[in-house]
Amino acid sequence: IWTVDLAHLLHRFSVRFSFLTVTLGANPEFAVETFYK
Repeated sequence: IWTVDLAHLLHRFSVRFSFLTVTLGANPEFAVETFYK
């Protein structure tokens, strides 16, 4: 599931939530993943 899908579902059912991250910008460690190429 994509984060945006989860956010949409939570909003649709009036669930209050916050998404937080520890990475500012793109994580360079993901550059080797074929999914992101």
